[in-house]
Amino acid sequence: MSDIPRARARLVKLLHFDGIPPFVRKEITAVIKLLDREKPEFKVNHDCNPVTREQAAQIKLLRAQGHSLRQIAAITKQNSGRVSEVINGKRKGI
Repeated sequence: MSDIPRARARLVKLLHFDGIPPFVRKEITAVIKLLDREKPEFKVNHDCNPVTREQAAQIKLLRAQGHSLRQIAAITKQNSGRVSEVINGKRKGI
């Protein structure tokens, strides 16, 4: 499993060792910069309302009846990503 903050910390620690050739120090510095995530310039507006508990129950029922994610999304007026999250227990509804 990846752990970017820990990897960054270990690379920074390597930079403090004496005797590292300049080209290696330069490469480590370049790699550290690659580990930094830039903040997005904008956020996408949400195109559907939050999932309610009633909708979550309906989504689970429709899935048990054999409907596809796309069909359930159309019926509940949600996107298929949210439908998938409900089915996989990652979204409970409000």
